[in-house]
Amino acid sequence: MDYDREDKKELLSYKFAFRPNQKEAQEKVLHFFGMEPNSANVQLMNELKSGTCLFQDHRGRNQPIAIDVLFDSWLLAISSTNKEDEATQVALALEQSS
Repeated sequence: MDYDREDKKELLSYKFAFRPNQKEAQEKVLHFFGMEPNSANVQLMNELKSGTCLFQDHRGRNQPIAIDVLFDSWLLAISSTNKEDEATQVALALEQSS
């Protein structure tokens, strides 16, 4: 992929990656972050919860972080959740009741 070329990678100071579902995509993310696709790192990717992502800083340090959106309008702008889905509607109702 274009983003994974060395001449492109050096232009990126910070990286964020949310959990892909496919194992092959997870391995590509780990490689892009300079991490070995071993069982511990794959498990780390699999354990990322909704709203968390793998983050790499300008020094190459990797850490899962939580994303907290400051304004509801921003959350609406970046949301990719299908709100028509029945399971999603149940989850949203539960979230609003707590």
